[in-house]
Amino acid sequence: MFHRSNLVFLTGILLVSFLVSCGGGSAEIRNGTLESTTITQNPTRGVGFNQTAKIKHMDKEFKLPELLWSTFEYRMIAAGPRHAQVKAEFCVIDEAQGIPFTPGEKVEVIEEARCMNIYHLRPDEAPIRHVMGFTKVRVISTGQEGWTFSKVVRITE
Repeated sequence: MFHRSNLVFLTGILLVSFLVSCGGGSAEIRNGTLESTTITQNPTRGVGFNQTAKIKHMDKEFKLPELLWSTFEYRMIAAGPRHAQVKAEFCVIDEAQGIPFTPGEKVEVIEEARCMNIYHLRPDEAPIRHVMGFTKVRVISTGQEGWTFSKVVRITE
């Protein structure tokens, strides 16, 4: 009986130390700079892992807006060929609700959204789908926090 209680006690200690070592840990703060960014858009390009453009001459340069959003919405949106049958998770943003930022601003990266696709609503234009992440930052000079395109944030550490 004495040996059994020691075994239970030692197992409990090991379990607690395992949980503390795996669950503890502080998030590393990354520093960066907000930049003007131009990407290549192509309506024949898929989303997620299927990003190959089928019709190369339809490539079009697109300047990402220099905006921060206080919030966005996760939404499952059709994303297969011709946007049928397959749904993927998108971060949905409305350009009209964005707040301008100044390129060159120093920021701290706070969080990364779980989506890898962005559904970008634009005033008086058709929405655009971007294959990229969404990042929450804090502008060091003002303390302002907001979400922006991951490709706009250049990590400087």
